[in-house]
Amino acid sequence: MNKQATKKDGNEPLTRKEFNETRKEFNERLDTVDDKFKNIDTRFDKIELALQNQAKAILRNSDDINVVKETMATKDDIQKIITAIDSFAQKSQDLDAKR
Repeated sequence: MNKQATKKDGNEPLTRKEFNETRKEFNERLDTVDDKFKNIDTRFDKIELALQNQAKAILRNSDDINVVKETMATKDDIQKIITAIDSFAQKSQDLDAKR
């Protein structure tokens, strides 16, 4: 099918000059779209880098949280220490009272 370019307002064929002007305008619009996509790509690259950094930070925090969980004292642990100190203090007071 050999379709000929026509003017917007009818079936008259475009002149070579009109066709070239239209093609130039179309190419300029495509260049503008390309530039916009390049800007969008750059923004996505920055967002991707930020997300990667956040993911790394989350992993580091998770490791730190696991270390804290493994090494922290629980309320029960603290209560046992306090009970032992109280017992030791009471024995010390008892000894002092006997002297």
